[in-house]
Amino acid sequence: MKKLVIIFFLFSGTGLFAQFYLQAGYNASWVNADGLNKSVAHYNDTRSFLTKNMEEPGMMKGFGFTVGGMLDFLLFEMRYFSRSADISAEGNIEGQTVKRDLTFGADYFCLGTGFGSFEDDMGYAVGLSADFVFLNAKTTVTGGSETEALDEFSPNITPFFILIGDPEGFPLGFTLRAYYSFSMLDTTFNDLNSVINPGTYEFTNNDEFSGSVNGFGIELTIGFVFLADM
Repeated sequence: MKKLVIIFFLFSGTGLFAQFYLQAGYNASWVNADGLNKSVAHYNDTRSFLTKNMEEPGMMKGFGFTVGGMLDFLLFEMRYFSRSADISAEGNIEGQTVKRDLTFGADYFCLGTGFGSFEDDMGYAVGLSADFVFLNAKTTVTGGSETEALDEFSPNITPFFILIGDPEGFPLGFTLRAYYSFSMLDTTFNDLNSVINPGTYEFTNNDEFSGSVNGFGIELTIGFVFLADM
């Protein structure tokens, strides 16, 4: 905190331009989770009674919050967002319809920095964030209780491009973000595989159900934008 105060006073009175924002909004990402996709494929391949195969998660959706600012050309921000995807399979066993639901989720805590410009109520920036990602999954079967199937940590790196708008005469501003997030380490989905494939997972290669969790995403947030000359 002392360092932040010192930096503030060093820049005070130097004619620098500052812009700060506090926003919340909607996030969507098209995710490729190798280990999860392989677990789902194994689930489908070992159940001939399925009338509807379980699909890959594809798009994940959710909401988040961003606190950030731009000091002259330097961008800095902190973000949190949570997103999830629901997938399911259905089958017929002895004339009874059974269903398995699975929710794959991710919570992101991000620290980002970059470079940009802000002129005439509109700004842009490119940057990079370090993401602390907590992956989770929960599943239920018809007539059963919810079971936790995944609890893993994944360090990610995310390059991004953002547009920041503060239209004159409006109390709120907006930020539109495009990004690509990729994991630094492979995530193991062995626990999930053991939960949804309890009869066959012991006969599979655990390494087969590990992989990266990457994806392209977009985000629109709306909130307060503060402008100041320092």
